[in-house]
Amino acid sequence: MESSTEFKKASDSQLEHKLGKKLATDMLEQQIISLEKQKQELLAVNNQWDLQFRKMKQQYEKKVTEMKAKLEAMQKTVSTLERERDQIQQECERLEILNMNRVEQEMSSYYSVRTKGEELVNKQDKKTLQEENRLLKEEIALGNTKKIHYEYEISRLNKVLVNSLRNQHAVSHEPRVDATEKNCSEEEMKVQIDVLRQQVQIYEEDFKKERSDRERLNAEKEALQRINEKSQTQLNKLNYQIKDCQEKKELLEKQVKQQAQDLQALTEKHGFSDQLLVPPFLSCSNCGSLHLPPQPQKTFASHGFNREQQGTPACFQFRKSTLQSTFCNQEHCDQILQMYSEGKIEK
Repeated sequence: MESSTEFKKASDSQLEHKLGKKLATDMLEQQIISLEKQKQELLAVNNQWDLQFRKMKQQYEKKVTEMKAKLEAMQKTVSTLERERDQIQQECERLEILNMNRVEQEMSSYYSVRTKGEELVNKQDKKTLQEENRLLKEEIALGNTKKIHYEYEISRLNKVLVNSLRNQHAVSHEPRVDATEKNCSEEEMKVQIDVLRQQVQIYEEDFKKERSDRERLNAEKEALQRINEKSQTQLNKLNYQIKDCQEKKELLEKQVKQQAQDLQALTEKHGFSDQLLVPPFLSCSNCGSLHLPPQPQKTFASHGFNREQQGTPACFQFRKSTLQSTFCNQEHCDQILQMYSEGKIEK
């Protein structure tokens, strides 16, 4: 009985052991299945992350390549613009020198012409005209005096002639007198008539001479008037040239100021570190032309790219006097060159 009881206990203990072992195995299998499932999920997530990482890496590399290409293109553009700017600067310096030389030549020629004209009109023509005018006035006054004297003599002779004719007519109606008295009166009348004829002839010659002198004086007066008109025309021409030179001077000043404003706008647009200050013009008190004051050189450096900061390139160095006539782009330079080719601006 005891043995059967022990056997039963042993079998029960073995059964419990087997059941416990089976339960542990089932739990382990469930854990393994759960871990496998988690592993698969992790692998799927890792694959997704790997795909997304590769995709982002490709996009980043593509973007970096595009940025490098843009950077190279911008660097090429900047170098091209710098070369064009240097060429434009050189051309503008040449045009500035030509413009300043032309303005100085025009102003010097204008003042020389004006001085010569004033000297010619004031010193020579004016004195000559005044002297000739004085002589003409004296001759005209003398001619008027002679004319009055001749008119008085002619009227007096006419009165004498009328009186003699009246006396002759009265004598013809008087009673006859002695032959001797009649002969005397006739001889006296003939003598008086001859004298009157000679006087009339003399006065006629004087009158003709006076008329020729008057005509000569009128001709000289007309010649002097023509000379005066010619001098006035020359003076008007000189005044017109002065006005034309002043208009050209104002136009050049406007062009230079506009070019300076355009250049400063260009520098501000491209973002130079230092602001360009345009120096004022100095007007010469002698000739009236414009001159630029001497200014020190100033260095400008562009930003936006990695460059060595030890030294500024020479292409960024400008003289302030040169900046007055530097154009902002190629279009301004082409316009100025076209104006030179069309003759609107003298070379």
